[in-house]
Amino acid sequence: MQRDMNTVLDEFRGKRVEVYMDDIVVHSRNSRDHDEILEMVVRKFKSCGLRINPSKIQYKMEEVKLLGMTINGVDMKPNEIKKQEILEYRRPENVEELRKILGLAEWSRDFIPHYAYRTARLTEALKKNVKWKWDDELEHAFNDVKQGLTDMKKLKIIDGKKAFRLRTDACDTGIGAILLQSDKEGR
Repeated sequence: MQRDMNTVLDEFRGKRVEVYMDDIVVHSRNSRDHDEILEMVVRKFKSCGLRINPSKIQYKMEEVKLLGMTINGVDMKPNEIKKQEILEYRRPENVEELRKILGLAEWSRDFIPHYAYRTARLTEALKKNVKWKWDDELEHAFNDVKQGLTDMKKLKIIDGKKAFRLRTDACDTGIGAILLQSDKEGR
């Protein structure tokens, strides 16, 4: 499905049209541009014999919920529903439960500082040659991940006209990089 949508909308992708499976997001700086782009997308669909379900259209939204996130023109943040689901989890009783919890937490990794470091001990417990034994270290790591979920940061939308800085780091348990861009105050 993703490949088909990308093919149909190829001429628009990266030009104020984003495609995520069967979700299409048209974003613009003003109402006139928005209508223009939307009209071109609708015409393209018609020319390919595709239909759009009118009940699924969210028109001229300031903010959208997409891929487990709430996104507006300034920043993006994780949806509260997913966050709450993980926070309500009790301590895992076995590898399968831990794997499920870490799988759910994975969607939020970009919003939690030092995510890989925080989950390193838990990830180690998933290895096949490690006997399952919940200990204080795992309990601490589990609670630290939950704390990270309560302290999640918003991510700013990049401005392609401003300069970027890239910071990298590595240690025994992982590698990381962050792409930075200063705000109006130079922070």
